[in-house]
Amino acid sequence: MRIFIAIELPARIKSIPSHIKGELEVEEDNIKWVSTRNIHLTIKFLGECPKEDISEIADDLRQALSNCRSFWCKTREIGAFPNARRVKVLWLGVDKKFELRTIQQKINAALVGRGLKDEEKAFTPHITLARTRTAKAIDIERLNSKIKVDHLEDRFKVTHVTLFSSHLSPKGAEHKVLARINFPTRD
Repeated sequence: MRIFIAIELPARIKSIPSHIKGELEVEEDNIKWVSTRNIHLTIKFLGECPKEDISEIADDLRQALSNCRSFWCKTREIGAFPNARRVKVLWLGVDKKFELRTIQQKINAALVGRGLKDEEKAFTPHITLARTRTAKAIDIERLNSKIKVDHLEDRFKVTHVTLFSSHLSPKGAEHKVLARINFPTRD
């Protein structure tokens, strides 16, 4: 079973791509938008894991994140991987990078001991909006300036991380919640 750990997002954050689509100057057949139901902020992709390990992984996550506290996060500007001249992934940035990286590091530390490999790339907290079939240049600065700030910048509270399974099908990925690891709330 393919699994990953992510932060679930409220519906209003998931609707942001609808405000971007009309402003994006790219061939429609070259871009695949993430399904609204699948928009999330990935913390760690674990890949294939035996089904019988899921409960222990969830327990490891609860222990590793037991001293984390909930916090507010804000969406920011649109960006691209690997860069604006060769866009493969269009994403929405977020603030609170320190808090998100801390969560990701705690998860890595807990799961590396389980034999799951650590990330090779530096963690860049983001919300994937779309992927291109062929890398193309996109004027990200123009896109950010054209889209109203009130459509891009929104706050959401991070109160937990979610362990998901991901099943790939011809219709796209189907994500299923396996466990939610709640953070204590701040006073």
